[in-house]
Amino acid sequence: MALASSCVLLACSDPVAPDPLGSWGGEGASVVVSADLTTFEFDCAHGEVDATLVVDGRGSFSSEGVYFHEGGPLPIEGREPIRARYQGTVDGDRMTLFVLLEGSEPIGPRQLRRGDEPFLRKCL
Repeated sequence: MALASSCVLLACSDPVAPDPLGSWGGEGASVVVSADLTTFEFDCAHGEVDATLVVDGRGSFSSEGVYFHEGGPLPIEGREPIRARYQGTVDGDRMTLFVLLEGSEPIGPRQLRRGDEPFLRKCL
């Protein structure tokens, strides 16, 4: 009976959330997740979230941050940040990332692997 009870308890417990900490790379994207900051690099843009990515027990994340376009002449006052939502999933050493920008079509999906070098084509 004790074995049956422990099986029921295990089935009802929340799954353990995947750990997103570390460097992730893929074609057109790079993500570095630390304990207090998450940075993003894209072909012609970059962004950040002023926190670590919080991943739930299903492996999903969704965080508010900023996004900056790159390339072309830089205005004297600099580029204004665009509010962005970085969302996706972590499954083991694989991450799927979408970027939702105000007033624009979603960017993604970008497929990344933990520890892989990114392949970026930076704009001039």
